[in-house]
Parts: sequence; C-alpha cells; structure tokens
Amino acid sequence: MSFLTLYYDPALEVGREDTRASLIAAEAERLSRQYAVMMHATTIPRRLGPDASSEELAADKKRARRAAHVFEQCYLAWTKRKTVQKQKDEALLQEGATLIWDNWWGEHQLYLNRRVVYVVTWCEKISSDARWTKTAVVRLQNEHRWLEYAMR
Repeated sequence: MSFLTLYYDPALEVGREDTRASLIAAEAERLSRQYAVMMHATTIPRRLGPDASSEELAADKKRARRAAHVFEQCYLAWTKRKTVQKQKDEALLQEGATLIWDNWWGEHQLYLNRRVVYVVTWCEKISSDARWTKTAVVRLQNEHRWLEYAMR
C-alpha cells in the first residue's frame, strides 16, 4: 500500500485544468495571504480588547508570531524564493484584527486535510507524478504539524 493511497478519494472531482504550477501558485498565494494576516495580528496593540490580561495578550502575540513564521517557511518551501511576497490589503488588516484563534485553527485544519486529499486525488486522476505529490503532501502535513505547535 502506497503512502498516497491513504488520502485518495475516487468520488472527488478534480479540476482538469489544474497543473502542478497552478497548485503551487495557489498554495503560494494562500500562504502569502496568511502570512500577511498574522503579521497584521502581531502589530495591533491590545488586539484582544481592553479586558484582556497581560498573559492573554502575550499568548496572542506569541501565537501570531509563531504562525507567521510557519507561513513564511511554508511559502519559501513551496516557491523556492528567499522572501515572502508581501501583500497589503485592507481586508487582510481587518482579518488580522478580528482573528479568533479557535475558529481560525479549526477551519485551517479542515482546509489542510481537504487539500491533501485533493492533491492526492488530482495526482491519481490527472498527473500521476507521485514524487511531486508526496512532496506536496509532506509540505501540507508539515504546515499542519508546525501550526499545531504554534497554537499551544
């Protein structure tokens, strides 16, 4: 049994127009966006409100810094670039300001799990490039594992 068959979903529809390059570009865009959100979250003083304790504020900043670091490292792994492409958008600033960790983390875990299944299914149905697919799955799993550490 192959490592990839654990994640294969024969009922899942995959985009025939997807290519390795388009999947990498989508991941790079997502990671760059998440990096910007986390960086915005670190710059807002008392982001949790006036009633937050100093311990809660410190934990919030630590999570945001750790998550930003994870997204930066993941972006660099996917793109082979030296730095993250910076995004400036008012929506990203607002998202960073209103970030609720428990909600965000649950949604992000779900996204990563679904993305692994999508990439593996795409490989089986369209690409058959198992080597690249294993690399992509490992990158997504690394992101999940590193963020799990950052969220503690």
